[in-house]
Amino acid sequence: MALFGEACVKFLLVEDDNQFAEALVEVLADHRYLVDRATNGEMGREMAKAFPYDLLLLDWMLPKIDGIKVCQELRATGNGTPIILMTARDTGTDKVAGLDAGADDYLVKPFGFEELLARIRALLRRSEGNASPILQWGELQLDPRSAEVSYRHVPIALTRKEYLLLELFLRNPSRIFSLDDLLDKIWSFEKAPHVNAVRTQVKGLRKKCKQAGLNNVIETVYGLGYRLAAANLTKQLKQHTNHQTMAASSRVDSQLDLTALWQSVEEIYTQRVTNLANTLHELQPGAFNETVRKQLVADAHALKGSLSSFGFSTVLTPFQEIENILLGNSRLEARHLTQLRLLIATVKEALKAPETLPETASELAKLAAKDTSSSATLLIVDDDPEMLNLLKTLLQPWGFRLQLLDKPQYFLETLDQVMPDLIILDVDMPHVSGFDLCQILRNDLRWRELPILLLSAHTEAETIQQVFSVGGDDYIRKPIVAPELVMRVFNWLERASTQKLRENIDSLTKLANRQKSIQDLSRLLRLAHRQKQTFCFAVIKLDNFQHIKDEYGQELSNLILQRLGESLGREFREEDVVARWGEEEFVVGLYGVNLKTGTQRLLQLLQTCKHEQFTSDHHRIQMTLSVGVAVFPQDAMDLQGLYQVASEVLLPG
Repeated sequence: MALFGEACVKFLLVEDDNQFAEALVEVLADHRYLVDRATNGEMGREMAKAFPYDLLLLDWMLPKIDGIKVCQELRATGNGTPIILMTARDTGTDKVAGLDAGADDYLVKPFGFEELLARIRALLRRSEGNASPILQWGELQLDPRSAEVSYRHVPIALTRKEYLLLELFLRNPSRIFSLDDLLDKIWSFEKAPHVNAVRTQVKGLRKKCKQAGLNNVIETVYGLGYRLAAANLTKQLKQHTNHQTMAASSRVDSQLDLTALWQSVEEIYTQRVTNLANTLHELQPGAFNETVRKQLVADAHALKGSLSSFGFSTVLTPFQEIENILLGNSRLEARHLTQLRLLIATVKEALKAPETLPETASELAKLAAKDTSSSATLLIVDDDPEMLNLLKTLLQPWGFRLQLLDKPQYFLETLDQVMPDLIILDVDMPHVSGFDLCQILRNDLRWRELPILLLSAHTEAETIQQVFSVGGDDYIRKPIVAPELVMRVFNWLERASTQKLRENIDSLTKLANRQKSIQDLSRLLRLAHRQKQTFCFAVIKLDNFQHIKDEYGQELSNLILQRLGESLGREFREEDVVARWGEEEFVVGLYGVNLKTGTQRLLQLLQTCKHEQFTSDHHRIQMTLSVGVAVFPQDAMDLQGLYQVASEVLLPG
């Protein structure tokens, strides 16, 4: 794999818009990237198969073969080259289609070239594989090959847990680890102790470092956990290529000069807009040629994405309305022609004075006209109460449930209580930044797919790069533009909802699958421990399921599973965890419920299922279940222990 940010990195750009492609090539060349270009999908596919590239920049709407098809065909042949799909298509469905086709990232036009460069660097970093280095913090060294730790060449004797803690911190120098994180990383699931054991090991590690002459290696971040202190932190890498990689990643790119870039292509784009305007003015009322209509739509679509990326974001609305009129009417009336001419005139004026187009109020009015609303829960973290009030004012009318937090040190506690669908983080906060909180989320399996938007008044390339490198999904510049904020929130929620449904739900029973439910059950167990609450856990198995499957076939077996899934969904609360763990095995987790109450609710389920009967070849089959129950903390302290106890006491209903 080539190193990023240097001349040996080679991209394939597949883009049919000549002027936009030339501008991209110029930007990439300024950052020492080599670029080959294909002008249609067929050419791009063959070049990607024939030559090794470090990354593909692929437009969606291409002649001959579209970008989605190119992406699918490359992935089908085992081509794993990172792909960024570029398009003006910005609906949640389109984004999901692009990612499902195999794209690694999806960039919606208009996009800033700073954002493109940041996403490129993030993708190349993820695909770069580095050998295990010697880890160094000042004169403290840890060699993973020999498992030796030394300070100024004098060995430091550490216990196994102390060594693992130190290695973990050195390998993740900017990450904050909560006590639960350290339990998960250092102790096995079966042997996980109380969190006080973590504090004991950290205390021991600090003491031995201090005895060797090292102070303040591990720092406490109040309310969040521990991290490696930033002072004198370096990684001494033995491989020469890794030295190059670290140097490249620390380089801060200069701000792009969009004005100069626009001046180099202004005449060409102005002429393209003029040509489109002339064609629209020549249209007459009545039916018009299908080929002409397709070409007009394609031209408007291409100009919308390209011009917006040069800073003319105000052309988005008129171009979109031009597309809507052309696509939605097979016959043009006089009023349509008047609208088209006014819209293209607005675009021409925007190129001279972009501030004359509609502002926030009218944009929000258009969004409101779509009757868009959501009951999703948003967690917003900002130390500025006035900013929180502003965000509340902008987002609450759309139906969102908002949890506002102005004290980031309570973030983890609030997170478990709120269970948000999306998080908005301010970048600049005292003691702990939005970047720190983002890294905590991305390093926790429970929150790895949660959409995270970061707010910042900074527009420099370094900040934009950090947003993506720490795992942020999007960034929103301050001062906040209301329609941009609302639309980005809706788009990310839609994308996350589709992905969550695909990844977390058992397709047959529509219940949570094993992976998803383990995350939810573990979260409720931790909450029960902190709040000193009970937690009831039940294992439910269909009796004689294998016999039914063998005797009556897969179709009837699937029907029984579906009916049981429906019954479980009806009998338990929305906040309960109900999941399918195996072919005929289901589990239920009830927070704050004791053995007596849990047993009563399970008996109700058994009574319901007794009335479920199925017929096959004149045979009547009744659904029967076996149920086992265990309760935290009386029976076991962790999920595996509860499962073992419940499985051992399974009794037929």
